[in-house]
Amino acid sequence: MNGPVRRAIATARPMTMVVTWRPLALTIGVSICLVSLANRHGMAMWLAISGAAIAAATAYVLDDPAAVTVAASPTSLPIRRAQRVAVAAAGAGVGWAVVVAVAIRRSEMIGTTPATLDFAVLVAVSMAVSGAAITMGDRTDGGIAGAVGSLACFAAAAFLPRWWWLPLPRYDAGGPGASVRVAALLAVATAVLAHTSRDPASLHEK
Repeated sequence: MNGPVRRAIATARPMTMVVTWRPLALTIGVSICLVSLANRHGMAMWLAISGAAIAAATAYVLDDPAAVTVAASPTSLPIRRAQRVAVAAAGAGVGWAVVVAVAIRRSEMIGTTPATLDFAVLVAVSMAVSGAAITMGDRTDGGIAGAVGSLACFAAAAFLPRWWWLPLPRYDAGGPGASVRVAALLAVATAVLAHTSRDPASLHEK
């Protein structure tokens, strides 16, 4: 086991104790209540809204108030960012699984695959925008930017006319080009997150 891996494992547990959990935990709780009380005939809409809310809240997990302090620590930025991304994805995934289970229990006919794909893309967009905001801003607060970015993406898919080019074609998830659009957005979000998670020195190399 090499040095970076050992450092990542050694710092993983302390990191989970300082992560900003409250927005994500609160949003998951509200989402569970929402699908538990929602009308069964409108369950698909409430499930989509819950997914967008949880995805937006994952952006706050990347916030690191101590980023400036730990910048000189042996654990590099890519490792610290990877740890937070893993924690955010795991927390959001567990929360989404519970919400979906409640929705299925209340409305067995609901289709969850398109909503889950949308959710995964929104989580990626949320963390990518958050990571970019942290890198280009003061390095301590990207949660708001990530949340707004993912919610804007969700709103564009939900409210713009169908003929508009949509990153998440919610109303025609199985239609022509839908998979390509989703895959393209996932690829772009992943590339942005990876680029903004590089060491600051490498970002400024000529």
